[in-house]
Amino acid sequence: MDARIWHAQATTAPATMPSPLTAEQCGALTSNERHRYVHDLQDSFERLLLPRAQTEPVQSGMDRILRKNARQRPGAKRMIMLDAPFATGKSTMVKDWAQGRHRDWLGEELSGDPPTWRPQPGMTADLVPVVYATLRSASKVKEVNAQILAFLGYPNEGVKRVTTTMVVAACSPTVCGYSSSMMSTCSRPDRSPAARPSTTSSSSTPNSARLAAACSSLALT
Repeated sequence: MDARIWHAQATTAPATMPSPLTAEQCGALTSNERHRYVHDLQDSFERLLLPRAQTEPVQSGMDRILRKNARQRPGAKRMIMLDAPFATGKSTMVKDWAQGRHRDWLGEELSGDPPTWRPQPGMTADLVPVVYATLRSASKVKEVNAQILAFLGYPNEGVKRVTTTMVVAACSPTVCGYSSSMMSTCSRPDRSPAARPSTTSSSSTPNSARLAAACSSLALT
């Protein structure tokens, strides 16, 4: 997963169910038409996300924490911790919530390719409102750093001290959360631009400059 794949997923239109058919209508279909209809039906079900009353207050609470963290100074941010029994949909809920924030924060810039911004004259970077990373339960700081840097398109190899410095430059944390689903998102409620390398970026610009002013919130879920 990287920023461009995440953007494509977040902006993909919701699944559209094919029109229901009666037994008589199904019987009138040719073999190819029937296979195509079943394929479309299976594809729609696999991408369908059903709303659940239990998740709405959880997502609302996460939104409140993000808004509060946006008003807090660095070092005084709240961490979101989400836990629930196995297979209750933690990862699905958090991913749906994070993709909703992605769409909300981009607003009019949502359509098409990921929008860009100019952190300084002569340099163009992608605007990345959310960072998504999947981590193992025993992940250490170095693994977390590598996931974030890879998502943003930066080299993610090196000693922990160096990669930590790069991540700190890329993400000014405002909210951290952890859940047993082992999925992480880095999101920015104030829409501070994230500096992700773009094909038009100057190769002579150091990574430290490219990473300045990126994410303002970090949620590890």
